[in-house]
Amino acid sequence: MATVFAISSRLSPTDPEHLADVARHLGVGAIEWRLDVLRVPVAAKARAAFFGRLQASGMAARYHAPYTDLEVAHKNASLARQSLAVLRSYLEVIPAEGEPVFTVHVGSKGIPIEELSWDHAVGNLRSLVQAGASRGITVAVENLATGWSADPWAMGELCGRSGARITFDLGHCLASEVVQKAGKPLTEIVDSLAKFIVQGHIYGVEHADGRHSAWKDLEALKPVLRHLAQFPSFWWILDVDELREAAALKEQIETGAFV
Repeated sequence: MATVFAISSRLSPTDPEHLADVARHLGVGAIEWRLDVLRVPVAAKARAAFFGRLQASGMAARYHAPYTDLEVAHKNASLARQSLAVLRSYLEVIPAEGEPVFTVHVGSKGIPIEELSWDHAVGNLRSLVQAGASRGITVAVENLATGWSADPWAMGELCGRSGARITFDLGHCLASEVVQKAGKPLTEIVDSLAKFIVQGHIYGVEHADGRHSAWKDLEALKPVLRHLAQFPSFWWILDVDELREAAALKEQIETGAFV
């Protein structure tokens, strides 16, 4: 089973060249580019230059869709359609080389479920999956700390009905109600969603300001890390904001510290 380490562009959000140097320093050959900050230009010439910079890194690439101003599940049909159109436009232009994955959110920024539509979520996500498939791009939903995607049953239904895969976000899962209040084991959550999971955002804590940091207690996470290690061709995306923490996470995973 191949183990692929990637870094998140959190480590250098607007400087692709520096980020590539960071990846090489860590001995990592892949990057997840976060397009909420590093936005794709509309003008064709500027867009070609933008992706040229990313491809010049020589890194395998996957992409995290913008989400701050988009919501494909919004109950306002106009807003949902506009969000869908923007995300479909990204799927039309991101490079399709390698095995690209395009991660999206359903229910960003803690938006209440009362402001969302399940039918819009399923239908629009299915549309994104189909658009991605036409170019060989896998569309994945990230589990969040709240909302439908934080509920393993709802997440399974959402992916089963739409055809989407899952980017398993460890930090969000740890913070979710189903873990914090219901006490559901992380291993059970992973097992219930295993057929959909293609990669992981690996970190321990998401802070109030959005920063990500590493876990404090490796012992408590050993079981779920062992489960994730069983996935073939799994991408371990080191989704933290500090270089030293990315290096520490990589070392712990690479040396089998959780076994």
